[in-house]
Amino acid sequence: MKTRSGFVSNSSSTSFTCEVCSHTGSGMDAGLEDFGFIECAEEHIFCEDHEAKANLSIERMRKEMLSCCIDEEKDKFSQMPDEKITEAFEEFDWDEGGTSSCCKMIEFCPICQLTEIRDKDILAYLFQKFGVNRSQVVAEMQKTYSDHKSFMESVKVE
Repeated sequence: MKTRSGFVSNSSSTSFTCEVCSHTGSGMDAGLEDFGFIECAEEHIFCEDHEAKANLSIERMRKEMLSCCIDEEKDKFSQMPDEKITEAFEEFDWDEGGTSSCCKMIEFCPICQLTEIRDKDILAYLFQKFGVNRSQVVAEMQKTYSDHKSFMESVKVE
């Protein structure tokens, strides 16, 4: 079976898979927000429930709102007192407030912030740390174990 992550399209149906929990959403002519998904600037797709908490400065919050708001609201956010920015940022309607490039800050991505680490990232780290590649690991496993059952018994994977 082929496993796909991220965005998958077939005709007018679309499907998205969370890179953290593998939850999927699919439908006709649907977008990320229809299924409660977010995509960060690094193109990681995840459920809104996995959104990381970020400690952004007042100036960073103001900058993000200004970059995403419609032109008519730019003066409002640029002149807003600092003490009101945090509340405005939390209440800002990112879906309605601006362009499709909005709400892609890596500070809110659990993958970018390493609060959630994908198996493929762990594997890449281990390959690099131990100076091996996939072919070498496969050859070692085939040499050491006669079948999958003996491998599973040896590593006791739950």
